[in-house]
Amino acid sequence: MSKSLSRDVQVLQKILKYLNKMSQKIRQYNCSSLYSFSQSEDCRDVCSFYILQISELSKMLTKDSYNSLPFLCNGSIIAVRNMIAHDYVGLQIPMLYSFVASCITSQSYKAVKDRLKYCLANKRG
Repeated sequence: MSKSLSRDVQVLQKILKYLNKMSQKIRQYNCSSLYSFSQSEDCRDVCSFYILQISELSKMLTKDSYNSLPFLCNGSIIAVRNMIAHDYVGLQIPMLYSFVASCITSQSYKAVKDRLKYCLANKRG
């Protein structure tokens, strides 16, 4: 399927779902600090999975939608994804935690919701 605002709606909804799940797991495992995150392999594993999913989904977004999401377009998702998927540089827990923390900020949620609202208002068919 080609990239379009209609497709972006579906992808953004899925990204939002994974952001919510990541936030829930951070609370569930009580991993709100780098130290607690580094102590919970389960939390790191599940957050890594969600990051991989978000990374794959982000490839389906139009350029404008991708660029409207700072936590994606700043380039760190590629480095974090490669670290997780390919172990290029070994798992750097501080880097992983920093990315997770940036994903679940209110600014990230707002960016996704704002873009979703835009796409819904401007999609065709």
